[in-house]
Amino acid sequence: MYYGRRRNSRQSAFPLGKSTLGKIFVDQAFIRICTLRDVSSRGACVQVHQAYDIPETFELVLDGPSIKKVCRIVWRNKDKIGVEFAPDIDSRRSEHTA
Repeated sequence: MYYGRRRNSRQSAFPLGKSTLGKIFVDQAFIRICTLRDVSSRGACVQVHQAYDIPETFELVLDGPSIKKVCRIVWRNKDKIGVEFAPDIDSRRSEHTA
């Protein structure tokens, strides 16, 4: 199946119409709330306010399932960023608290 430039198919991050909220951390410091728009096994699209000042690498912590992913930005525009998940760096339990 063809997915454009994507290597993997993406799924909506809105099961049953609910958004998936998360937080962006840099060096263990909270910097921004975000919304996961879609996700695949290798990356995601994340909606944020003012994407221009987010560093190239950060930790994404999802509120609901308590998942933490180290991410690298592969594209950005005014209010969204496309990220690639760092391989082999994933933990189900976040060290960060909500």
